[in-house]
Amino acid sequence: MKLLRAEDVAEILACSIKEVYSLKDRGKLAFCKIGGMVRFRPEDVADLISSSLTSRGQRNAPPSSFPRLRSLKL
Repeated sequence: MKLLRAEDVAEILACSIKEVYSLKDRGKLAFCKIGGMVRFRPEDVADLISSSLTSRGQRNAPPSSFPRLRSLKL
């Protein structure tokens, strides 16, 4: 399974690294801690994106619809 760094998540979400940590701290983005390093699962990032879509978007879009996540090998 390929885990993502905060920098990777920030790139996917087009936001700052600070915002990624804010999402983590507020419980909006699941994470794991390995030896003091914070990492994120691609499927949790995809779930965050899906759950954040407005009524005009497609809710619960599968992770395969996100190009950056699709290319990762889990």
